[in-house]
Amino acid sequence: MSPRTRLRTRTPKPVAARLEFDGRLVKPAELRVTPRGQPVLRAWVRCDDGTQPLVLEVVLLGEVARELGSLRAGETVWGEGELRAVTTRLVGRQAPARLEVVASLLRPGAR
Repeated sequence: MSPRTRLRTRTPKPVAARLEFDGRLVKPAELRVTPRGQPVLRAWVRCDDGTQPLVLEVVLLGEVARELGSLRAGETVWGEGELRAVTTRLVGRQAPARLEVVASLLRPGAR
């Protein structure tokens, strides 16, 4: 799919759910820089309480994202943030909404 055919719209819901999380990265964190120069880190954290695992998509913005860009799969992390819904519009249709955590804090290691 060409980048020109994809338009991404992020819409936070009126009520934000604040959460704390800890777990292990399921794959290496992805660091990119927006056209305006803001670092954006995207990581997938597997949280497992022994009953049912949950994988959270975590987004971290700002210079701290650049500092954590070298996180590798299997590393333990913890943090906190707000849950938000993300909708993706493709030309001619809209994909189902998904959830991601916009982290205000993300740290390597165990809490």
